[in-house]
Amino acid sequence: LGCDVIRLPINLHFMTNGAPDYVIDPLFFDLMDQVVDWAEELQIHLLLDNHTFDPNENTDPSVEAILLKVWPQMAEHFKSRSNYVYYEVLNEPHGITTAVWCQIQQKVINAIRLIDNKHTIVVGPSGFNGYTELKNMPVYADNNLIYTFHFYDPFMFTHQGATWTSYMQDLANIPFPYNAATMPATPASAKGTWVESSLNNYKTDGTVAKVKQLIDIAVSF
Repeated sequence: LGCDVIRLPINLHFMTNGAPDYVIDPLFFDLMDQVVDWAEELQIHLLLDNHTFDPNENTDPSVEAILLKVWPQMAEHFKSRSNYVYYEVLNEPHGITTAVWCQIQQKVINAIRLIDNKHTIVVGPSGFNGYTELKNMPVYADNNLIYTFHFYDPFMFTHQGATWTSYMQDLANIPFPYNAATMPATPASAKGTWVESSLNNYKTDGTVAKVKQLIDIAVSF
């Protein structure tokens, strides 16, 4: 298919024996080694994405203690593998300021670099790795990083039918770009909600020009 990148979500903190040491289960490493073998054989860039994530729970600053336990173990295990392997600190931190999160992220970078200077680390802002939060990130001194951002606009299009987002589950057939002739009516379950308001604004938000305007925020960064 021509794909050369896989972002592999890992429920990393639950692959351990839990507090206080968070020792990673050897079986997890056995299975991950197979995946890394395949990636290297096929020359596919493999992002080891710490996806220990719940959209409904804010990221507690105490996650620092867990991250500083699990990432040195990951670095120790994978430090000799090829450059097809990348480390992503944590998926979509939220409910915590980018300033506070990036202080934690700096400590994790430092902890990894005590063991592994070879592999690229993927870092991002809070606000669910939102692109509007990039401006609040520091320019880390480490020159082997990728700054990531997540971009879901227009949300009515990308998340129509999503069961994990309030009032979106019955939404379907939203076109992109906006087309008045094919726009569906607001589902009954979404009447009077933020979804109805967003649908009313879609003639502006659901355009190529609007998407370009928003993604240019990341380009400027």
